[in-house]
Amino acid sequence: MTKKPRPIRVLVIDDSAFNRRMLADILDAEPDMTVVGKACDGEEGLELALKLVPDVITLDLEMPRMGGFPFLRILLSKKIIPVIVISAHSEPEKVVRALEFGALDFVAKPTKYASPDLMQISGEVVSKVRMAAGIDFSTKVRAPKPPVEIKAKSTTPRGFADRVVGIAASTGGPQALTKVLAALPEFLDAAVLIVQHMPPKFTTSFAERLDKLCQIRVLEAVDNIQLENGTAYICPGDSCIELACGDTGMALRVLPPDGTETIIPSADRMFRSIAVTAARGALGIVLTGMGRDGSLGVKALADKGGLVIAEDESTAVVPGMPTAAVAAGAVQETVPLNRVAGYIMRFLNKN
Repeated sequence: MTKKPRPIRVLVIDDSAFNRRMLADILDAEPDMTVVGKACDGEEGLELALKLVPDVITLDLEMPRMGGFPFLRILLSKKIIPVIVISAHSEPEKVVRALEFGALDFVAKPTKYASPDLMQISGEVVSKVRMAAGIDFSTKVRAPKPPVEIKAKSTTPRGFADRVVGIAASTGGPQALTKVLAALPEFLDAAVLIVQHMPPKFTTSFAERLDKLCQIRVLEAVDNIQLENGTAYICPGDSCIELACGDTGMALRVLPPDGTETIIPSADRMFRSIAVTAARGALGIVLTGMGRDGSLGVKALADKGGLVIAEDESTAVVPGMPTAAVAAGAVQETVPLNRVAGYIMRFLNKN
């Protein structure tokens, strides 16, 4: 007789008794999950996390006594456990900081108040908890060092870009992108286009936060902007970006979905446009993430003479996207995350 697999053990942390009960009911209704503990704040949650060692933790951020940020900092310095933040749509800047502190992913609540509307996100909560439980988290992620904000950037003109680096990421991407972009020099001789799977408003806060942590300038992309060197452009969460020819060089289009995308924003759509507009001077990079987005686009880029690399499975928190790019026959080399920034610089210096 086949032994039944052990259920995914989940700890729920939320200061609302109503939300705790609803989340527990959502998770306990799954045949492969069981809620092993519920905590009303970070202090109680930390005690239970270290005692129970659950497979996954769901975490609210705004709580009395100990909030989500000190909880993450202390927990991940002691025990590496995947944490899924469940926070309100109205708090994107807090969610971005939590990802920076080491949370794996997040689900946006429909409202910050205790409400039956929480059922609207039940499917997303279940899928992300299941995904988190399947990761050998301890071998790939360590508690990040607190990021240091960069002083005011130079006002020296950067010049219009004639080379581009395209980067795609999903789950685990905020930490990975922070590490890569923070290692690039202020006057990078290229523009960087980024698709990070993230909802609207969250991409705005993510761009603002990265701009404070990186030497290069980081902006949320706007339509018809001329690309400048030393600048990274993050695709808005409800749109897609395409590289185009502008009056003075390369330009960026921010466009609505056209129905062909498998996910919004679409890395495939970004990479395909790079393949058409600037293939031979372009570098495509696929970082950590679930699914296959980007694999078709980087194949088009590679077929046109562009160079494509993917994050090595040894460092990718979720290797789905880079593995799919490799399987598509698009990738010339797999690179550990801590070598990606150096690879970008060597590519630009040679081309």
